[in-house]
Amino acid sequence: MNGPIIAELRQQLIDTYEPLIDKTRPVALIDFPAAINCGDHAIWLGEKALLHHLGITPAYQCSMESYDRDALAAAVKDGTILMHGGGNFGDVYKYHQFRLQVLEEFPDNQVIVLPQSMMFYSTKSLKHTAEMFEAHGKAVITARDALTHYNMSKYFGPKTKVLHAPDMALMLKRLPRRQKPRFDIVWLNRADLEAANVLPAADIAKLGEASNQTLHIVPAKDQPMVVSEFTKVGTSLCVTDWFKCRFTSPEDVEKFVAYDFDTKSEFWINWALMILSLGKVVITDRLHGHILCQLAGIPHILLNNNYGKNFTYYDTWSKDTRGCWIVPNATRALQLAQEVVAKLGAA
Repeated sequence: MNGPIIAELRQQLIDTYEPLIDKTRPVALIDFPAAINCGDHAIWLGEKALLHHLGITPAYQCSMESYDRDALAAAVKDGTILMHGGGNFGDVYKYHQFRLQVLEEFPDNQVIVLPQSMMFYSTKSLKHTAEMFEAHGKAVITARDALTHYNMSKYFGPKTKVLHAPDMALMLKRLPRRQKPRFDIVWLNRADLEAANVLPAADIAKLGEASNQTLHIVPAKDQPMVVSEFTKVGTSLCVTDWFKCRFTSPEDVEKFVAYDFDTKSEFWINWALMILSLGKVVITDRLHGHILCQLAGIPHILLNNNYGKNFTYYDTWSKDTRGCWIVPNATRALQLAQEVVAKLGAA
């Protein structure tokens, strides 16, 4: 349904980075997402897909927790350090401090920050970051949306190159639904620092009596089993979030821990698609709820996060997406989702 749009955005990513990354020297990719944020894992796999397309095998990979300065130096030598993209460029999350640490510890290497949305609550923190990048002198930052691009261009000095490109998860191409819908609506409702919706989605819905339940999900054959916690109202509505899950046993945890980075990311992407596929229509205030639905062709309604990231990204890259609507509040999102479900049933 959105194949041409996705293909165009993928090509823009390729065109942005192919001339930028020196393939004759080692390349490192740092900041693997160790948390259960499926969006970050979609980005990671998209980054790996881009490198594969460019014929690059990373000489070094790490998470923030597994980072070893000496090991990175030995592996990357005079090559390029790629920093994982996402929505954590700023003072909202701790990952940004890790980014600045590596920037300072590798003053002679080209450093490329892959597509990011920027949010600083402190002007002091923003100026400090801009000064560190300017002092480095060999850094490239990629803005993931028009507002971020404007602000980066405004605050970062002439020695820091600022580019503009869409989210790296789009390198994953098309993704299939993982199962047939069991509910009219799946509401992927943030339960973290970026949540904008203060009322429980089930209370807003007022579709009937809600019950808290768990759902056992095996993302793929022979993989660990995950229990997802959700609130449901009959078959009308299922409300959950990426983080509302747990492994079912210590054995499942051991199996997961033994996976390499890419397999861990594939596990969480499969799990995310299982959740999103539960609904005929999805409501979400998660940006990668939108992007994964876009890739899988799932009709969805997009709400904003608490600082406007989702709508800014939508306005920059997703306005022509079929089967996606943006709405100003949760009440309207539910109304529109019900209208879409009714049209699907009549089709």
